[in-house]
Amino acid sequence: MQAGLGPDGHRAMAQSFNDFVRKPELESLVQSAQQEELEAALKLQEKQQWRAFKDKVEAAGPEVLQALEPFLRHSVLRRLVMTFSNGEGQAAGLAAWALNPRVQAMLHRAKQLLDEGTVTGPELEHLMVQQLQSPLAAASQEFKEKSQPVAVLSADQLVGALNEHLAERRKAKAAWQRGDHSAARHAFQRALAVLNIVRGTSPQDNDEIALNKAATLLDCARLELAVQQPGAALDHCNQALQLTGPDAQLLVCRAEAHMARREYKAVEADLREASQLSPDCCDEVEEMRASMATMRQRDKVADSRQFKGFLTKAR
Repeated sequence: MQAGLGPDGHRAMAQSFNDFVRKPELESLVQSAQQEELEAALKLQEKQQWRAFKDKVEAAGPEVLQALEPFLRHSVLRRLVMTFSNGEGQAAGLAAWALNPRVQAMLHRAKQLLDEGTVTGPELEHLMVQQLQSPLAAASQEFKEKSQPVAVLSADQLVGALNEHLAERRKAKAAWQRGDHSAARHAFQRALAVLNIVRGTSPQDNDEIALNKAATLLDCARLELAVQQPGAALDHCNQALQLTGPDAQLLVCRAEAHMARREYKAVEADLREASQLSPDCCDEVEEMRASMATMRQRDKVADSRQFKGFLTKAR
């Protein structure tokens, strides 16, 4: 009987295969295959969601079916109806939503605009999305959560998605090195987009997605600091910290963003927490504190000169 490879043999074979698929001449082919696999998973997810929605409508009763049927014939309106009613898990909840006079008026008006050719499908979708995504709209966050397409991937499929996001991050860093910050930002956003549309089948897989998303957001924050956009960097750091909880690297980066905005109390708070979390970053923390002291001294000198200028003009 032929002996098996054994653990070492399997590891060697896996490493050999990984080295093979990472060859530059095969990179585009591998990425294309990963993209096709991700798109197939999303299409399957959409079909499953449509079947689940039809079951929900049928369970809600003939009155609900009659109320929604005219709008389900339009692909755009069908997507909107499925999105807006996504939170109504029970048949009674869906019925209350579908039979709401304001909902019916909105859908009838949207259908009329489409039928008359006043707006195209994409235009209508964009207008309604923009309205709900407005910070003034109470349903903004709820809509964002419900409308984001999500593919639930097996562990093997997830590897492909993570590899795709890593490829985008490599492109971003290459663009950054050659000074093309716009291309770098775009590639980082593509990497985030990949991670935003996938979910794992286990808590461990979802933790891995969250860690990679936080690392990408940290890259985004550092890029924004490099192009002197501390506000954007601050937003990225805050998003990442929501995913990871307290993290020394993220706190140091956020402190740098606060310092660029002259928010010195926030700088000190982040640096203090970072040094407590990781003694390894103490040198970096001390360097930033020294830079902050220098910056504050310069600010005092500038303020003093400005004040003296005002006094001179007043005389």
